[in-house]
Amino acid sequence: MYEGFVSLNEGLEETRVITAKFSERLYYNLTFLHQNNELKVADGLRIGMQIRDSVSSLMHYLNEMKLLLIVKCENKTRTEIEALDTLISLKHLNNYDDYITPETILFGENEAKLRRGQFSAFHLVNTADRFIAFSDSLLTSANLSVPDSYLFEYITDYDWLRSNIRHKPLAAIIALISKLQLDIKLQEQVVISNIIDKG
Repeated sequence: MYEGFVSLNEGLEETRVITAKFSERLYYNLTFLHQNNELKVADGLRIGMQIRDSVSSLMHYLNEMKLLLIVKCENKTRTEIEALDTLISLKHLNNYDDYITPETILFGENEAKLRRGQFSAFHLVNTADRFIAFSDSLLTSANLSVPDSYLFEYITDYDWLRSNIRHKPLAAIIALISKLQLDIKLQEQVVISNIIDKG
């Protein structure tokens, strides 16, 4: 099981690197069109940069969530975890099957009273909600259609978090968050491509 999650997470992370390069190219094209007065969407560059910053902030948040989970489960310092590159590879986890610590961090100790602070499952849903609402409002203000995506369906569904994260081992949760990061990057590309392709 552990080796499967290690392989899955590495594949997700490698794919995210590739998508990041494609995103850079999209932003280059967006800037080029703007500089040559060929961008047909009013304020298209500003909207694109705001989407980029919002996605970057969300990626950072999810990386910090993964780091917190690993630090707490492994009982190591942040420096030790980062030095081993455990965040990306998962190869050096000793407590990969720990499901109690992640659940306490994400949901709290009392099932009747869910934890709501930073890096909780509840806070993750709210953060994702704000990202989606912000993205939608930018597109609507530019008279652009909001792209359909399954990301919008599952990322803000608290039941998705409860069924996919609760009672799950650390390795599975990290891989799931990596998938979420990749999905957000793919959604970013759809949005920026829409701005570029608007005819």
